[in-house]
Amino acid sequence: MALALCKRACDGGNLNGCADLGTLYANGTGVAKDEVRAFALYRQACDGGDMDGCNDLGAACAAGKGAVKDQARAVALFKQACDGGNVNGCTNLGKMYLNGWGWQKDEARAFALYKQACDGGNTSSCIDVGGMCAKGTGVAKDEARAFGLYKQVCDGGNMYGCAWSVRVM
Repeated sequence: MALALCKRACDGGNLNGCADLGTLYANGTGVAKDEVRAFALYRQACDGGDMDGCNDLGAACAAGKGAVKDQARAVALFKQACDGGNVNGCTNLGKMYLNGWGWQKDEARAFALYKQACDGGNTSSCIDVGGMCAKGTGVAKDEARAFGLYKQVCDGGNMYGCAWSVRVM
């Protein structure tokens, strides 16, 4: 049913429907797995201005799923998604900067991107910000701040935050 609805939405011009349809193809949910088709759908969505599509296309480029692996292109796509308000794009761009994938390693920039995503509601990025604070990666070491972030995430229902909080107590 989801496949039919996403296809209908995409065929009707709903770009987010195209991105969602791409995810169904990428995961093989309700349809045979087809990373090339997923890539094309993500590109269609992104080219039309859908930031979920840009983030998904960036992830496909970073992993080489559906096309040749191209981390520099992934960085550009994650930046486009992040600049367009997609917090997952900010998280993914932060990972690229933190690890030096497709771009020069820049821990301070990674921290800023994770914080932007955290402030936008991405709890996994809040855990990343906490980890960077706890270790002093890209920012001055601040275990109290790390604990506060972990507690905030834990209180919000993400149990990873609960687990990580004991590491800085």
